[in-house]
Amino acid sequence: MQSVDLIVANIDWLITVDPGRRIIRDAVIAVNGGRFVARDKSAAIAKAYSVGRTVDASGARRRCVRLSAMLAAAELLKRG
Repeated sequence: MQSVDLIVANIDWLITVDPGRRIIRDAVIAVNGGRFVARDKSAAIAKAYSVGRTVDASGARRRCVRLSAMLAAAELLKRG
């Protein structure tokens, strides 16, 4: 099991911009060192990653750009 800094959980619909252009329902994003390391269904991420902090995204409407900016800001604050 790989350890990550942050899990963004309970994403109702996630549309990826990877080559597969996947649409994932009940998705989770795993973040480590300020970078996305995985995005998949909740069950798959729960089996593969242990987490330091979880953010609940249920009911939120976010664009990936906003999420990236939020993660960058959190990383800066964490460094002090």
